[in-house]
Amino acid sequence: MAEREPDNKYGLLSDDIVAMLKSYEYTYFREDKPIPFCGLTIYPIQVRDFEDFSHCAACFSLNKNEDPKGIRMSHLDYLLSRTHVDDPKESQMWSYRIHRLFEMVFHIKNGLKCNKCGHVIGYTDPEFFEYAKAMQDIIAKMASGEIKEAPASPPSLKCPECDGMDFTEMIKAV
Repeated sequence: MAEREPDNKYGLLSDDIVAMLKSYEYTYFREDKPIPFCGLTIYPIQVRDFEDFSHCAACFSLNKNEDPKGIRMSHLDYLLSRTHVDDPKESQMWSYRIHRLFEMVFHIKNGLKCNKCGHVIGYTDPEFFEYAKAMQDIIAKMASGEIKEAPASPPSLKCPECDGMDFTEMIKAV
C-alpha cells in the first residue's frame, strides 16, 4: 500500500481520522453549532460579543514565562493567579476577563444559583444589587462608628422564584 502524501491541514493522519475531522468541521464550525468536548459544551463566540471577546482575549496571550513565579505553573494556574495580585484594579481586570470568557464560551450566566430551584441571580440583577447595596450601607455605618456591631438580622438574599436562601456561585475561580 502506497503512503499517502501529507497535506497542509491534516498531515499524515489516517483516512478515518481525517474523515471524522472533516465531518466535525462541517457540523460544528461551518454551521456555528456548539462543540461537545470532554463532557463540556463549547459555544462559538457570537459576532455581537466580538468587542467583549477581543478585550478578554488577552487571557490567551498572557506569557507566564515572563514572570519567575509563572515558570512552574500551568497556563491556567498562572492565569488564575493574576486574579490574586496586589493591585486590586489589575486583579479585578483579570477576574472580569476570565469570568466573561466563561460566560461567552460555556453560555453560563455568572451569579448565584439557588440550590432549591436552580434559578440564577446575576451579579447585575436588581435583586443582587439591592442586597449588595444594603450590605455596603451596614459596612459603611460600622466603619464610621454610626453603629457598633452588625445588626442581629442582616439583609439576606432570597431567590425571587422560590424564596430559597442557599446559593452556589456559578463561576468560581479559586
